[in-house]
Amino acid sequence: MRSLAASVAVKAPTWILPSAGRLARGTRQSLFEERWFGVHRGDPVGGDIAVIASGGVRAILTTRRKPYHFVRDLEALGLDPARHDLTVVKIGYLVPDLFAAAKGWVIALTPGGVDQDIVRLGHARLLRPIYPFDPDMAAPNLAPELLGR
Repeated sequence: MRSLAASVAVKAPTWILPSAGRLARGTRQSLFEERWFGVHRGDPVGGDIAVIASGGVRAILTTRRKPYHFVRDLEALGLDPARHDLTVVKIGYLVPDLFAAAKGWVIALTPGGVDQDIVRLGHARLLRPIYPFDPDMAAPNLAPELLGR
C-alpha cells in the first residue's frame, strides 16, 4: 500500500491551538498528541490558525471561517500543494487559481454554508414544476426572449 502526502483545509468552529502549553477550549486531548506544524495568530479573516500534522496529513484549523481560494493562501502557512499527492479544500466552487494548480479534481456536494445541492436545501413556495425539483417535468422552452424594448 502506498502512503499519500496530503493537505486538508478545514474550517473549525472551535479553538484548536496550543495556549501556554495547554489545549485551548473546544479541543480533544488526542489532537494534542499530534504534531503542531505551525501556528499563525491574528489573521484578519481566519483569526488564529493552526496547521497540525499526523502522518502524511496536514490539516488547517481556524478559529473563524476562512476560505482558501488561492495557492498563496496555503503557501503562507508553509504548505505547497504541488508537493502533495492530494489537497482537499472545503469551498463551494473550484476557483480558477486552484483549478489551474490541480492535477485533477473532484467536487463533493456537502452540506454547509455554500451547499450547491439545491434540492437538499428544502425550498418552499416555488411555482411548480421547476427543475431540478421536478426531474420528470416536460422540457422547458429555453428560447431567448427580448424584454424591455
